[in-house]
Amino acid sequence: MQIEIETNTMLGEETRDPCNECGAKTYHKILASADSVRRAGDDIEIIRDAHQIIQCQGCKKLSFKKTRTNRAALPNPDVTVQFFPARIFGRNPIYKKYQLPNQVFEIYKEAHRALADGSVILTGMGIRAIVEAICRDKNASGKTLYTKIDSLVSMNILTQDGAKVLHGLRVMGNEAAHSVKAHTIRELSIAFEVVDFLFLSAYVLPRAANDLGM
Repeated sequence: MQIEIETNTMLGEETRDPCNECGAKTYHKILASADSVRRAGDDIEIIRDAHQIIQCQGCKKLSFKKTRTNRAALPNPDVTVQFFPARIFGRNPIYKKYQLPNQVFEIYKEAHRALADGSVILTGMGIRAIVEAICRDKNASGKTLYTKIDSLVSMNILTQDGAKVLHGLRVMGNEAAHSVKAHTIRELSIAFEVVDFLFLSAYVLPRAANDLGM
C-alpha cells in the first residue's frame, strides 16, 4: 500500500461545522490542508486522512479538523470527524456565559472537555464531581452526597423535583466510578443540561435577584 501527501486541495473552500465559540454550526473557511492518502494496487484510494486548519466566519476563531474516510468499508465509506479543541454540536458550555465559583468552574470545564472528547466514563464521574462541588460551595449539610442533595431543598436552592433529578446524576456518576459503566453521549448531554439548570438556580437567579434588590 502506497501513501501520498496532497496539500491545499480544498484551500479557500467553506464547510459547515460546529463552532464552540458561536454555539452553532457556522461556515468555516479552510486556510490550509494536508491529506494523507493510502492507495492499493491500480491506484485505488483506500483511506484518506484530511487535516485542515479552519476559521469560523462568524467569530473568526481558528481550529483544527481531521476527517478520515475509509473506503474499505464498502458499499458505504466510513467517515469519522475530529475537532481540536473538541466539541459537540449544540452543547455549548455554560461557563462561557455565567461566572461560577473557581472550584466548580474547573471541574465543569474538565468534565465538559471529557464529553467532547468522547470519554464517557470520565464524563459520568465528572458530572458527579460537579454536584459534589456545588454542595461543598453551598455548605450543604450531611455526611453523604445523598443527604447533601436533600439539604439543598431545605436551603431553597433546589425543588423536590430538582433533587430527584440530581440523585439520578449521583447514581450515574456512581455507576461510572464503581461499575465502569459507559453511558451514551446522548444521556450525558442530557445530564449536562440538568447541571446547567442547576447552575441557574444555584448561582444565576440569586445573583440576578440581588442585583434587582429583591
